[in-house]
Amino acid sequence: FNQSEFKPLGYEIEFRDGGLYSPIEVNLENAKTMHLIGKIDRVDTACINDKIYVRIILCLINYPQYLNVPEFLHSQ
Repeated sequence: FNQSEFKPLGYEIEFRDGGLYSPIEVNLENAKTMHLIGKIDRVDTACINDKIYVRIILCLINYPQYLNVPEFLHSQ
């Protein structure tokens, strides 16, 4: 991280009802909508070759087993 061009943009960014950011809406195939609420540990940004890149860092703790989190997240 020390040699990275990414710089922190924000920490502990919450998205929830009544928060600074609203829940994230995900449209599902069955015509239903899922609302995600939670907190992102850190968001970093970098401007490289006139393009803006965003890196989102989050920590999953005590997520419900039925969530079926992808295998690559388990090893983080």
